[in-house]
Amino acid sequence: MKRIFAASVLATLMAVSAQAQNSGLTAAGSNFTGPGGGGGGVTGTVGAFLPSPAGGTSGGGFTAGTGMPSGGTASSFSGATAPANVQVGNLTVSVSANAQQAVAGAVVNGNVAGFTTSLGGAVPTTQAAALGNALASLGTDARGGSPVAFASALSNAIAAFNAAVNAIPAGTAVPQSLIAARALIAGYYQ
Repeated sequence: MKRIFAASVLATLMAVSAQAQNSGLTAAGSNFTGPGGGGGGVTGTVGAFLPSPAGGTSGGGFTAGTGMPSGGTASSFSGATAPANVQVGNLTVSVSANAQQAVAGAVVNGNVAGFTTSLGGAVPTTQAAALGNALASLGTDARGGSPVAFASALSNAIAAFNAAVNAIPAGTAVPQSLIAARALIAGYYQ
């Protein structure tokens, strides 16, 4: 019985750590740092904040049935089976299938708990929950068909993402699911 319980605990820990895989970036105040800023192997600063959509929300659009962005890398996050490369500033960051599915789950199914768990504690609880709830609202409003509600939800998701970035303690490894959230939010208007 003890062996079964120990195996179960080990499997759970491995699953959580797989979801909270490090993106290779670390938090530095209100920004991320990572390789590539000044050339091969040099650590540089990457602008991680999401800007407000300058041209409105019509650039990316969304899929009516799921609420996911209809174009770009993030559009395939729901059914991810392999890592995807996303852009953060001038860097290309690999995001695992688990991280893609975690962020898509919040948008498509309202699975906020799965998304916040995937952050692995890197983002403080309050900001992680706020971002998860903003992603769930974004999906709901995308499926709802009201352009005004969707625009408000997108603005709230951008603010929640930026607040999550600000809340990460400097030196903390940035989880892949946070990078996936950035790509997904940006997918609605880029």
